Amino acid sequence: MGDDVWNHVHKAFENENFDRDITETLVVLIPKEERPTNFKNFHQISLCSVIYKLITKDLVSKLHPYL
Repeated sequence: MGDDVWNHVHKAFENENFDRDITETLVVLIPKEERPTNFKNFHQISLCSVIYKLITKDLVSKLHPYL
């Protein structure tokens, strides 16, 4: 599994292109209380793929010296 993840991340930087499915994010609402009545009563959590997170963290670390 680790080799597959590394190959996806490496391919994204080598080709400057990656599969669109990697960028999909799922937004989940978790209730703060037992019976929420409005959206303020929910925690919003974004679930991103591990490959997407690795690519963005690598980009940020490369751009950090220039920002």
